Amino acid sequence: IIYVGFHAAHLFSYVIFARTYAAAIERRINRELGTDILVAHRLEEVYFGAPGDPKLVAASLRRPVTMLAAETWHFTVAGAALFGVGTLIGHATVLRVGEPWSFLYVPVVLGWALMNGAYLAWYFIGRRDQRAIERLLLEAYEPETP
Repeated sequence: IIYVGFHAAHLFSYVIFARTYAAAIERRINRELGTDILVAHRLEEVYFGAPGDPKLVAASLRRPVTMLAAETWHFTVAGAALFGVGTLIGHATVLRVGEPWSFLYVPVVLGWALMNGAYLAWYFIGRRDQRAIERLLLEAYEPETP
């Protein structure tokens, strides 16, 4: 469960990257044409939230009730419940093995889950990489001041 959740978050981070890049290109083309003919980036902002919004994976914290956010909350709650059940079943199994495994199993599994969750929160809410991408695109596609 932890692996699948983390991998899904990784895949969505690439979606954010691609949306950010496409939006910068569309804005530049629109500016060059002098009209807003390309609007996919604006549609995506309405539907998903802006790529620059603070997020918890796919859930925009500025628009927490979009369908994509609801799917993220569902995936998170269902995954956490399945993780809890799996941890309990795993612990019952490891108890038969005895010490030290029975003593270490739950703290190690919970510690690993908390570290993954903390990293994802830091990555998506902190937006460090997202801000770096936005700066680079601003330099590449925004008009130079005369």
